[in-house]
Formats: sequence, C-alpha cells, structure tokens
Amino acid sequence: MKDREYEFLLNSYDKHNVTRENICNFYFGCEPQNIKETVVIAPWWEPDIFPEFIPELIHSAMFKHWQVSLNEKKFSYIKTGIGASVCADAVLVLGCTDCKNIIFI
Repeated sequence: MKDREYEFLLNSYDKHNVTRENICNFYFGCEPQNIKETVVIAPWWEPDIFPEFIPELIHSAMFKHWQVSLNEKKFSYIKTGIGASVCADAVLVLGCTDCKNIIFI
C-alpha cells in the first residue's frame, strides 16, 4: 500500500478523535514508542517455543504482545491469532509505531 493511502487510513481515525496512542494501547497494551523497530508476527506460536528467547508478556487481550530479548537484542513479538484479517489488523496498527522490520513466522 502506498504511504499516501496508508496515511489516509490513519488520518480517518482523527475524524473520530481516536489517537494512534489509543489504537496501540487497545491492540498491543502499550504506548506506540514501546514497540521495537523489529517485530515478530506469529498467528499461532508463542515465544516460549524458542528456548533462546527471554520473553516478557506485556499484554494479553486483542493480541498477545511480548518484549523479547535474544543475545542482548530486543524485539517485540505479537501473536495475532489465525487468519489473514487479524494479521493485517496487527500490521496496520504497527503503522502507528516505530516498527521498521516485520518477521512473519
């Protein structure tokens, strides 16, 4: 999706007084700046299947969200549930954050 079209979607929230902070808090349980630049999106698996990961659960409602440490690097890990639409919702919400890299597993 082109940046202009995505900005149109995000700006539509402004018409209804919904802030990007509200969106991020609702879906991920944190402020937008707490989402790391690298985010793992997983429809099914939780981070505990990877023995090297050190996960800290942040939020468990709409999506489950962890901050994970691996070899002194930190990233966000989001379990969306199964289905293209919920994965797409999570990716759209990431547009409200500083996320630059998405790894889908």
